[in-house]
Amino acid sequence: MSARRTAVVVTVVVLVGVGVVVARGGERDQPATVQQTAAALPARPAQAPTTRPSPARPATASPTGDATVSPEHDPDHDELDEAVPSPTPAPAVWDDAAATAATAVAAESLSAFARPAPGADVDAWWARFAKTLSTAAAPVYGRVDPRLVPYTQVLKVGPAQQAGSDLLASVTSTTDAGVYEVLLSRQDGASGWLVERLRPQEQP
Repeated sequence: MSARRTAVVVTVVVLVGVGVVVARGGERDQPATVQQTAAALPARPAQAPTTRPSPARPATASPTGDATVSPEHDPDHDELDEAVPSPTPAPAVWDDAAATAATAVAAESLSAFARPAPGADVDAWWARFAKTLSTAAAPVYGRVDPRLVPYTQVLKVGPAQQAGSDLLASVTSTTDAGVYEVLLSRQDGASGWLVERLRPQEQP
């Protein structure tokens, strides 16, 4: 074999060997696909909630068998479940002090009820008069038009008299529009007098 032919054969053998090596090396170094990479990664954990859940309240069975949520116990309201005894009324006695107090309230109420001057503040008139009235009398006299009250001045207020009970008193007064009668009441001996009725005296 000539030297030239030998060189050609060697060259071919070398090139074939190099191709095999390159092919094998390329097979080893070929980058993995996206799918292969994703499959090799561990699963991503679920994201934790941003808010902390409230603790669940224990459920109790209702009389109908349904589960209901039991309310939280509040020790501050335990005393509300206890019966509160009613206060004992103070004994009422008709004496000079009771009569004097009843007379003063009647005079105040009569003066407050008098017809106000033109242009006077009606709300102020009512506020002064209302504080002398009982809870039963207030809504009745609240419908009165102060411009229609017959008298404008109280001339004389007589002493209070017992009206059939230690809790009731009556007062007779004279105004510039005639005689008026006032009926007062009190809850017990420790309570103040309040006006139940204020009206002109009935003529015989």
